[in-house]
Amino acid sequence: MPDGLEVDVRVVRGARTFVARLSVAPGEVALIVGPSGAGKTSVVRALAGLVRPAEGTIVCGDRTWFEAGRRDLRPREREVGVVVQELALLPHLSAWRNVAFATDRARRSRGDRRTDAVGRLDRLGLADRADARPADLSGGERQRVALARALARPATALLLDEPFSALDDAAHAVAAELVRSEVQRRRIPAVVVSHDPEDAERLRARTHAFVDGTLAAQGGAGRQV
Repeated sequence: MPDGLEVDVRVVRGARTFVARLSVAPGEVALIVGPSGAGKTSVVRALAGLVRPAEGTIVCGDRTWFEAGRRDLRPREREVGVVVQELALLPHLSAWRNVAFATDRARRSRGDRRTDAVGRLDRLGLADRADARPADLSGGERQRVALARALARPATALLLDEPFSALDDAAHAVAAELVRSEVQRRRIPAVVVSHDPEDAERLRARTHAFVDGTLAAQGGAGRQV
């Protein structure tokens, strides 16, 4: 059984410094909540390899992703499913092709990849938008495509930055339940950023928040800040 995700880093962004200490077990969701500018996105981007911490370590399972001065794996080497705030969908590809891009393409025919990708979109209520390109999708639809793509990746961890922010209440509930079930089924750690403390209940997550620049757990799984 993997040992989960162990994080102890200091991240410097401009004049601000954030310290993050996280221990996320396989099958567990760590929810990071707080106001804009608190450091939530900076921490997730550091975990994903998009921002380099000033010091510390990040270990997932038996692999060291980051060790200051010694090791810094590139984002694709970390094998994570990621949703960033920019979503980063490929504009020239349809929704299903964006999702299929994250799968193991070498082992599947085009037809199999389409079937799998459309099935993943269907779980988020988007099967009828599978052939649409990102420019033709609403903000909520694009966000659900990005989430489907993150969940399609054969990842060792999920890192999701505001994955539900553009969704209405019904879509939010469906998406949160899908994330929770996938994390538990695959026994991988997940870190989710949200402005909504109620996601602690939706995800059955352990809530974390920044206090004086340091990220700390605020209580047991499912408890709100």
